[in-house]
Amino acid sequence: MKKVKHVDTIAIIIVFLILCVVTAARIITKEIITDKLNVSGSFTEFILHDLNDTVITEDVKDRLTAYTTSAMPCNEKTNEVVTDFDELLVAIPHTYSNMNMAACYAAHIKNFSDSCAERNIPFIYVMGAPKDSVDVRLGLLEVNDRDDIERNNFFVEFLQNEGVQVINSPDVLAENNVNDYDHTNHWAPRSALYVAKAMVEQMNLNGFNYDSSCYAEENCRDYFADKENWIQAIQLTYGYTYSWPIPNVTEQSLFSLDLNGNTRYGTYDEVFLGVPEAFNNLCYYGFSVIQNESTYHIHNENSAHNQGKKVLLMGDSFSWPVVGCICADTEYVDFFHYYDFNDAEILDYIDKTKPDMVIILTVNI
Repeated sequence: MKKVKHVDTIAIIIVFLILCVVTAARIITKEIITDKLNVSGSFTEFILHDLNDTVITEDVKDRLTAYTTSAMPCNEKTNEVVTDFDELLVAIPHTYSNMNMAACYAAHIKNFSDSCAERNIPFIYVMGAPKDSVDVRLGLLEVNDRDDIERNNFFVEFLQNEGVQVINSPDVLAENNVNDYDHTNHWAPRSALYVAKAMVEQMNLNGFNYDSSCYAEENCRDYFADKENWIQAIQLTYGYTYSWPIPNVTEQSLFSLDLNGNTRYGTYDEVFLGVPEAFNNLCYYGFSVIQNESTYHIHNENSAHNQGKKVLLMGDSFSWPVVGCICADTEYVDFFHYYDFNDAEILDYIDKTKPDMVIILTVNI
């Protein structure tokens, strides 16, 4: 960060010095070469391109304004360079601001990670993936949301440098050539499945026993497979095909999901997915039972590989389908809407429930 701290100031000084030199050249050319020495030519016409037919008064203010206005030679290429450089100057302070913001939030997450480590509980941060961040990596577009993408990239880099376990979802999706998103710019459940697979692989390094092949597409069924009317409705309304892959490992399991004392019990589909009254503009179209409520407590009675294991997952709306994937083969999962709690409340909850893993998943810092 120190290397770029004063780049914007230095660049402005350089530009100012260049303009001073050009302005001085215009004054000397006009006041001395053409007016005093009566010398003119293509060079003087070029330097004084906008003053050749202009009468400059004796007023000092008018003269200074005339010499400094359009001081750069008026040709198309120069203007392009000046415009590009101007955009660079605008971007540099943004970059510094983004680095500062990312560093502050990374320090916050590092402190939280350290608090988990003090309790001998592993912690993973999952960086969500805005659609643009994946498309940029796939070469489908230029960076057109500089702040969000740049800020997230700095944030992930800072966390990794601090030794925090991080899953960078944009990289995961780009490496698998997956960029399925809905019209609200939330990742589709298929994209969430690939991120969940990367998560369980990392969790296996921290005492869990997932069979990550269970999260491969070929080992999943599609919730929409027998719902042609839903597929057609979404296709007609939004113009794309939608799917919701569910790991086959859930087929022999029964689940319970508790929210504020209200409990759903049954198969995976019955507990986690519903039939919407209408296909509205909300992400996941109302199919997801899990939404941005405060706290969900989920129990998988028949976890194949992680019986007795407990995960605390906190996040935003990008977490909804991911929670369902993690629950597919974890006995206990608690899901918090991350922004409803502060660190002290979360750590107090961790002390009381003693999870085997703590995860935060958010799409932007």
